[in-house]
This record gives sequence, C-alpha cells and structure tokens, in this order.
Amino acid sequence: MIPPPLQAIASDILVPMPAGGAVPLGEVADVKPAREPSSIRTENGQLATYIYVDIRDRDLGGYVADAQHAVQTDVAFPQGTYVV
Repeated sequence: MIPPPLQAIASDILVPMPAGGAVPLGEVADVKPAREPSSIRTENGQLATYIYVDIRDRDLGGYVADAQHAVQTDVAFPQGTYVV
C-alpha cells in the first residue's frame, strides 16, 4: 500500500503524452519510498548533483541529444551553476 502523500503524487501529477492528453504519474512510474545513503557529493571541490534516468524503449544517443537540447533551450540556471 502506498502512503497517502505518495498516493497523491502518483495520482495528482500528470505526465503529458506525446500524442496529447496526460496520464497520472503512477500509470507510468513506480512511486514508492526508497532509502538512499546520506552523502554530500563533490567534484573538483564543488558540490555536485547527479540525475539518473532509466531509459526504456529509446536509444541512448537520441535521448541524450534531446535532453541536451531541452536543457539549453528551456532551463535557466542560477548564477554559479553549470552543467557537465
């Protein structure tokens, strides 16, 4: 059973579909609590954040190209941050 706060995330967050319309996040992803190790990541002495993406039914190169384009055109980073 999903705890109520996670159930709300699974049912209330809508994911747009390529052909139009949207479905609840819980229809396309497993929404569940997970424990991760506590740590502070650094790279070259600076705090670092990593984003992991599980890609299914898609070629990696095409995904990376689309993601790079989306970041370049749609994301504004605060001063002092950058993408590698």
